[in-house]
Amino acid sequence: MTTDLQKGDSVLFIPLRAMGDTLLLTPLIRSFKEAYPDVSIDIVVETLPAEVLKGNPNLRNIFIAPSRGSSITKYLPLLKILRRNKYKVAIDFISTPGSALLTRLTGAKYRIGYKLRGRSIFYNHPVKPSETLQYSAIKKFELVKQFNVKLLQCCPEIVISEADQRQVTEKWQSFGFDYDQKVFGIAPWSKRPWRRWENRAWIDVIKRVSERTGAKWILFAGNNERDQLTDIEITEFSEVMWADAPSLQVAAALMQKCKAILTAENGLMHVAVAAGVPKLSLFTSSDSPIAWNPPDMPEYQGLDLRNTGYDEEVINQVVEAFLNLLHIIESKN
Repeated sequence: MTTDLQKGDSVLFIPLRAMGDTLLLTPLIRSFKEAYPDVSIDIVVETLPAEVLKGNPNLRNIFIAPSRGSSITKYLPLLKILRRNKYKVAIDFISTPGSALLTRLTGAKYRIGYKLRGRSIFYNHPVKPSETLQYSAIKKFELVKQFNVKLLQCCPEIVISEADQRQVTEKWQSFGFDYDQKVFGIAPWSKRPWRRWENRAWIDVIKRVSERTGAKWILFAGNNERDQLTDIEITEFSEVMWADAPSLQVAAALMQKCKAILTAENGLMHVAVAAGVPKLSLFTSSDSPIAWNPPDMPEYQGLDLRNTGYDEEVINQVVEAFLNLLHIIESKN
């Protein structure tokens, strides 16, 4: 494929869905804009992923796609806008049957996506997926290799405004925390049941870490999940405050006041990295930590707990890994 992007051309990125996966696209967005500063970048995402892109200076338009499972008729107003923009390039980063069809219907001159059965017909430049296991933010660059876009920095980014910071200052005061208080964050929820750890396991970890550090905790999760996490919030072993963040930007700013974050395998682990907050994520499903954790950055760690259960040995492993992360942080400071 010969690329001929010129000043005034437009490019469309199509990640559509998961909030974490959209965050992991921001290094590519940043690098693409650096390589082609005179080209406009638009993106199509669902409502929650759009939130993490708010204020991103490298995007011209953020288009909201209908929710997953919507009929093609609900896409018609969006398609009219996309076709009117006459994109030179449309890149499908998830390459599902639905996203592949959407890419074709944009009418873009160059349509790029993964070379997968039943989808390649919608692209005129399909790319064979690499079998190399690597951090997802880096792997996405294989879809733009023909543009000679160089990876500038692999960590995702989220834009935090002064208004977001003011809200966090007020929250910190309402929690009754001192500014020199040792506070950790915990984000134990995942929308996928197979990525969740038992609440009692999280409580055991909170208890043991608190006994050795004297720390307090902030519990991060969506308001819809609060009822599922009540026993963590009211644990008697340490003070745990509900974050109650009205946006992902406020959650990110609140994380920045924590010494470190302990997370499940969820989107908030990527928010922590985007906010520059040290974190330990527990990987309990089939996914390898390599795919979801920045490489060669000891302040961002993933613990492989696949094929393990809840027992004394595993709890101790998590506690020691988190305390080791704290030691790494302190040694760097």
